[in-house]
Amino acid sequence: IKVGVTIPLSPPGSVEMGHEARTGLEIMKDYINQNGGVNGRQITLVYEDDQGLPEKGRAATEKLITQEKVVAVTGPLQSSVCLAAIEVAHRYGTPYVNTNCWSDAVRKKGYPEVFSVGNYNSRVSAAVAETIGKMNVKRVVAFAENTDYGIGLANLIADLMKRNHPSVQFTFHVLDRAGKDFMPAVLPLKSNPPDMVVNLMLPPASYVIGNQ
Repeated sequence: IKVGVTIPLSPPGSVEMGHEARTGLEIMKDYINQNGGVNGRQITLVYEDDQGLPEKGRAATEKLITQEKVVAVTGPLQSSVCLAAIEVAHRYGTPYVNTNCWSDAVRKKGYPEVFSVGNYNSRVSAAVAETIGKMNVKRVVAFAENTDYGIGLANLIADLMKRNHPSVQFTFHVLDRAGKDFMPAVLPLKSNPPDMVVNLMLPPASYVIGNQ
């Protein structure tokens, strides 16, 4: 049983997360196969590198479905990749398991082929806003990556903070997810430190800005 996987295995995608996802998938594949597989058949995973780019994800999904003849596709980490790939899966009627694309737009498509089993921005933003509201802070600065995930989540949190916690000053800055030097955004915080910093970026950018 061939299952297609598109994950970022090279830049500018979140390569660290891509390799971690691959490790997890291999562990589960081996576990299932060692316990008899599915209806007595073994699972095979076929990988394609989407580089965290929509056009690469679209092409990878097309290749997996039409050339590799997979029965389903899973794996992407970036919402923009999912939004491109689910159009292909929908066109071919191929099941698509969304595990890590948080943008609400993925779910709003309503495609019957798409199974979203993970978290999503509306749910996460509500939890983040509630937590900030209980922290007794006055000023919060967020750093959001320039993707459907980052910008979408930041806007949702900002709306919830304005509506439910108007006394808290919440602002966010959009940064390039492929960037390596975020000091121009970080340094101004030294002269006017906020009470809290919220990191809405994926690795490796989230690691870099955290260290800086």
